[in-house]
Amino acid sequence: MKYCKFCGKRLEDGEVCTCQIKEDETSFFQDIDKNKISSGIKKVLVKPASGAKQITASFSLKESAVTWLGEGIITGICLMILVSSTLGSSYFGRQMVSYPKIFFYALLFVIGMNALTTLVLWALEKMISKSDAAYVDFMTVPATTAAINILFLVLGIICLLLNPGFGILVFISGKLASTFLMGKAVDEVKGADKEKTMYILAVVFIVVSLVLYIVLKTSLTNIVSNYGRNMFMGL
Repeated sequence: MKYCKFCGKRLEDGEVCTCQIKEDETSFFQDIDKNKISSGIKKVLVKPASGAKQITASFSLKESAVTWLGEGIITGICLMILVSSTLGSSYFGRQMVSYPKIFFYALLFVIGMNALTTLVLWALEKMISKSDAAYVDFMTVPATTAAINILFLVLGIICLLLNPGFGILVFISGKLASTFLMGKAVDEVKGADKEKTMYILAVVFIVVSLVLYIVLKTSLTNIVSNYGRNMFMGL
């Protein structure tokens, strides 16, 4: 009778233990340094400039991906709260609102926008600065801004429920703050040209804002049309 040298499981003749395969499947989350993520986010909130540089210099691909995921989850939760307090408060609104879909689409949207931001940054740095940095090196840039985005997102949702005008102002302030952090983060990426960073960020901001505008406009148009259709059918 044989035993697995890794986990000690008793093996039949010809049987192969799968303990190492299972470990590999879950190692993505096992290898993540949660202390690094929490300390990086705290430092961004207390000392934005040095915190942004710390995250950019120390975050790995996995830490960046998990930070993107966390921002998407918070965005989905906040969006569900906002929809529930507005559109979902009416009878027809409750009939048409699917909270799992809202959460899922918000999660995909945030991850997609972060991926787009990273892609545009990486491509521009390749073309303009001739940087030899890889795509994954720029993934830390959206991760750096996630803490500020989450903070202003939560504050913005609260303010929107109390005063829509003030809530919009909070959202705008959050975008300005995250743009500042993005500039600090890009400066720390290997091969990035500090002299051209602000020009590159301006182009990134315009491209991402246009995509954001088109996506939101299309989504809101569909929501309004579906809402009107459901009201008509319910009469």
